[in-house]
Amino acid sequence: MRLNGRLGALGPTKIFKSFVDDLPTVQREVLALIDAWDFERVHVSHGEPVERDAKALLRAAWQKP
Repeated sequence: MRLNGRLGALGPTKIFKSFVDDLPTVQREVLALIDAWDFERVHVSHGEPVERDAKALLRAAWQKP
């Protein structure tokens, strides 16, 4: 995950982005899903759990180019 740019962080990996042909469209769709979900916490397999403001952190992570 360190080489992939996501160790201890939320959001899409470098490898994921390299396989996506239309990243802006994927970002819009993912952001719509995030907005539709009601959550505050996220537990991921590659880092520490996010106990507060997870929705805002995920949105910010997916908005980055």
